[in-house]
Amino acid sequence: MNFIENLAGEICKIILPINGEVFFGNPRSSLAICTLSSMNLLKEIANSNLLSKVALVGRLFSENKGIDSLVRYVISNKNLETILLCEKIHLDIDQDIRFLIFIKME
Repeated sequence: MNFIENLAGEICKIILPINGEVFFGNPRSSLAICTLSSMNLLKEIANSNLLSKVALVGRLFSENKGIDSLVRYVISNKNLETILLCEKIHLDIDQDIRFLIFIKME
């Protein structure tokens, strides 16, 4: 990343702060959940009993940056084997769509 990108990123953090949270659950679990950009789904999972069944749940901070950090974290943690990417999408037809993508680390 070059100087201008770093500077722009720091300015954005000040002007448009993004709340980012990671919630840790069961350290013996082999599953990590990423809610992509959905803060609502992140909080929904964090406040449910599902958190006791997963190692962690978190979100990405941007569409193109962040997934590499998540994969590096999962690779460095010997217990984690699977990343579940999910998001809740609200459509104009008053339906919520949830999609899931499993990534098995080997």
